[in-house]
Amino acid sequence: MSVLPVRQYDENRILLVRDGLLLVFFSRVPFSKMAAGADAILGEWLKLIPPNTIRWARVGANAEDISPADAKTISRCRGMLDPKKAEKKDITKFSLEGPEDTNPDFRFQVFGTKEVRQAGRLQETNVIEMYFPTDFLTEITSSHFVEFACTAAAAIPYDSGYCSVALNWVGEAMLRSAAAVMVPLALRHPGFDVHRNMFTRSILGGQCRGPGWLTFLSKTIANTLGGEESLRARLDPGVTVIPAGEGFAIRAGDTPEIGDVNRQEDVPLLRSVARAIEPATFASDTLVEAGIFRGDSNKFQRWTKRLLSTATAPPGV
Repeated sequence: MSVLPVRQYDENRILLVRDGLLLVFFSRVPFSKMAAGADAILGEWLKLIPPNTIRWARVGANAEDISPADAKTISRCRGMLDPKKAEKKDITKFSLEGPEDTNPDFRFQVFGTKEVRQAGRLQETNVIEMYFPTDFLTEITSSHFVEFACTAAAAIPYDSGYCSVALNWVGEAMLRSAAAVMVPLALRHPGFDVHRNMFTRSILGGQCRGPGWLTFLSKTIANTLGGEESLRARLDPGVTVIPAGEGFAIRAGDTPEIGDVNRQEDVPLLRSVARAIEPATFASDTLVEAGIFRGDSNKFQRWTKRLLSTATAPPGV
């Protein structure tokens, strides 16, 4: 991971883009059926991160502006994860983050709906998303982090999930500026994830966004790929499969691969996972294409297929 850290500021010293570890789960059940599990995950996440980290929050379906957070704010958010309360709300949504007020080290986000909707072939999904600084893996060890991630997966009826080193950006209002930084990095370093999961949740349905360093698959998705044993047989040595609740996690190595196609630094384990799960992978995320790749379908397709093609240096971006 020699390319790290990524820290790109604008002229006002706002941190536009940074690297970070992203852990995400998607589930299509009514949110009330996963609310208690979400609360359990939040409780364990709060124990895992450094004390006094959470200083900011966005609470409520229409909350866009960030506000100072304290113990009462955290308690309020956890109260929203009561299944009986979630059953009565059309949308359950909040974000707890810090210590920075923009592009923070740590973030816990929830977006849940009373009933997931379907429009044609597109279907909503609920999402739980967690941020960590990338070097958090070194601080707590990768084995401890994987244990946390698999315990989190076991708390909810997930369809899919993933953990990757990601390019995290400051916010929708500055996405154009952030995208100009992210796209060249994402095309050069195939292990970086770029994401708009709070938007992608509206169209992802039962597919997965993987592959990641960790890729979580429900048994339902695994069965569409021929089942767990068939998947295991298609994975390269160095890729392991770990039980995780009602599904399993595919782990692409001890630590995340990032790679650098300009220096011929490949990501062979990620490529192995990409090939194995390709039929279940969501490859038409129009919201990432429009927002991060600014509608440039050529660059978006190059990024989407980066792990399924030969590792060569990309053309100029």
